[in-house]
Amino acid sequence: MALETGTYISDLNSSNPVATDGLAQADDHIRLVKSTIKATLPNITGAVTGTQAELNILDGATVTTAELNKLDGLTASTTELNKVDGLTASTAELNKLDGVTATTAEINHVDGVTSAIQTQINSKQPTITGAATTIDNTNLTANRALISNGSGKVAVSSVTSTELAKLDGLTASTTELNRLDGVTASATELNRMDGITASTTELNRTDGVTSNIQTQLNAKAPTSRTISAGGGLDGGGSLASNRTISHSNTSSQGSVNNSGNTVIQDISVDTYGHVTSIGSKALSIPSGNTLSTSNKAWTDGSGGLQIRYGSFSSSTDGNQTVNFTSAFNSECFVCIVGGEVLTESVSRTSFVADRDNGYSGTFVFQYIALGR
Repeated sequence: MALETGTYISDLNSSNPVATDGLAQADDHIRLVKSTIKATLPNITGAVTGTQAELNILDGATVTTAELNKLDGLTASTTELNKVDGLTASTAELNKLDGVTATTAEINHVDGVTSAIQTQINSKQPTITGAATTIDNTNLTANRALISNGSGKVAVSSVTSTELAKLDGLTASTTELNRLDGVTASATELNRMDGITASTTELNRTDGVTSNIQTQLNAKAPTSRTISAGGGLDGGGSLASNRTISHSNTSSQGSVNNSGNTVIQDISVDTYGHVTSIGSKALSIPSGNTLSTSNKAWTDGSGGLQIRYGSFSSSTDGNQTVNFTSAFNSECFVCIVGGEVLTESVSRTSFVADRDNGYSGTFVFQYIALGR
């Protein structure tokens, strides 16, 4: 049986084993193949993912391991690497970039420079002098007009660029303009002041006006308008001066001052409300009411109603005559006794009381009587 010997894949004979070899020698061939593969690829410890085309790229390569190791850690893309395609700069020229920290944008600042930059810089003014020294290293307040200060240096005015723009087309004089410091009106609005002769005091009289002045004036009454007094009135005249309207003095009735029992009863007035007559009447007023506590009697001053009151002591049942402390002038109408006591009869001088039989012993009863 044919069985070659070899160390690497290139030592294998592709004609072995022959057709006449026995199956018992198959293991020898397999072990030979495995040993040559491992000897040929001793450092392959995992799967190789490169394609045939990718591996064939190395066919004929003369690059050394050291040179290939320079690609270790390379992050540049193919597009970036292709930028060196056709590069003619020498290594010395490329090495001039070694240590450069300027950005691409900063390097591009030399684009368009036509001669040595330092030579050009040396030919420029080294420092700012004169009026511009106030703005050599700081910004001015934004949107302000420029002026020269007391030292002749550039400075900003209190007038803004917006306010300055309002002077475009202005025809007012310097004196008129000097009155406008801080004014926010437009140039068109300011031009309305040109030729105005009214004083500040006169202009201020429009303060508080809420609508067209002439329209308001036209709605007012002219001084030629007159006021006429109606019936029973005096006064009137044109609106050229103040006017007073008053009642005409047509009343002939004098004042009435009554006294005693005389009072005013009737008052007559005319169609204008003027008093034309006053009527009086004397009242008949009786003398005052009287109360006599000693006689236990009250008498109406007109001589009408009278009242008698008092108390009496009763010790037995049956009828008992009780005399009034003072008699009525004419008659007694009624007499009321407190407690269980009936009034049997009354007269102008007394009444008869009947005590209830349920009482025993001595009791004091109150009474009140009405009469005249």
